[in-house]
Amino acid sequence: IYTNESGTYDVQQLSDEAKQAFQLLLEVNNEVNGLNRRLSVLQAAGLHLNTVMQEHLDESALIINDENSETKED
Repeated sequence: IYTNESGTYDVQQLSDEAKQAFQLLLEVNNEVNGLNRRLSVLQAAGLHLNTVMQEHLDESALIINDENSETKED
């Protein structure tokens, strides 16, 4: 069943090309949903890892930037 703003359609009654497009559309939507779930997991992991970093920051590792000195990125 395919639904849009015009109504609901029985895909089996549509052309072969429409049937193929519908199958591909289902695959695309499933892939998008899977990627969205993966993105959510990665975002949650990033938040957690940032929290771990914040909990382990140590003043002795703090780099003080002097305006007169050059800074190097590691």
